[in-house]
Amino acid sequence: MAVAAVVFDLYGTILTIESMRAHVAAAGVPDAAAFVADWRRKQLEYAFLTTLAQAYRDFDELTALALDFTCAQRDTNLDADARAELVAAWQTMPAYDDVAPALRALADRDVPRAVLTNGTPSSARAALRAANILDLLTDVLSVDAVRAFKPDPRVYALATARFACAPDGIVFVSSNPWDAWGAAHFGFRVAWCNRHGHPPEALTPRPAAQLRGLGELAAFVWAPDGAGTTPSDDCRSARRNALNEDADAGKGDIGRSTDEPALTERNTETIRGEEILAGDEERGGDREAAAYGKRGSTTDATEEGGDGTDV
Repeated sequence: MAVAAVVFDLYGTILTIESMRAHVAAAGVPDAAAFVADWRRKQLEYAFLTTLAQAYRDFDELTALALDFTCAQRDTNLDADARAELVAAWQTMPAYDDVAPALRALADRDVPRAVLTNGTPSSARAALRAANILDLLTDVLSVDAVRAFKPDPRVYALATARFACAPDGIVFVSSNPWDAWGAAHFGFRVAWCNRHGHPPEALTPRPAAQLRGLGELAAFVWAPDGAGTTPSDDCRSARRNALNEDADAGKGDIGRSTDEPALTERNTETIRGEEILAGDEERGGDREAAAYGKRGSTTDATEEGGDGTDV
């Protein structure tokens, strides 16, 4: 089966959350590794809670709130400037060494390469730019489009809408075991990048593959019995047709009126040419709520990264 796109999680899969320890230590916080783990855990907990309660707040805000909680929990005093600097440091994380080679290998085969992140579009792009890998991606997809966080199925549907394909046309790569499970449950072909040797989730379905790093990704994507091949002409044609049909209808600069559902290319940022395909998030989130009730709610999860905390 052809691969319509390879879609990556961002924090902890592409960008190194462990690098936050140096920023925390520089702020004078003792036991920086434990502090970052607690901060990350609360950040994800807030993401899960606000999704379950349908009380969305964006990831930048939740990151700041989680920092406030962690400071209180650990009896750590940081002034407003120090806290602002730590939150901003999430946009300066370096990429893992195996990221750029993996993205270039996909680019050489003309495979679309996207990020699907809990982060806001602006923060995600800033972080990718700072890590010098923004130009290696074709798309940045943010949960802001549906106002819910992973592993909500509406988030994963952003990728199938963007690439006009069925779920099994997407190869999804994440270091989060809970994210890998959510994506597999949605129907993606999942490569769990288990950098730190964590045990798999007990829930099924399991990921299609477990990688020790992104250096093993190409072998999975192009294995004879693995994920698939490079995009076929039919896949490319389907994506073009999905966009052209809207454009022919004359519905705005991305071929869609703001009265239509947001579960499409909306809030997708196409990196080539710096074209931002953004829509009306507020109305899109409201419209998707009814559909969400039919599909079920998110499940609770635990974290990934250097200690299992990843988005």
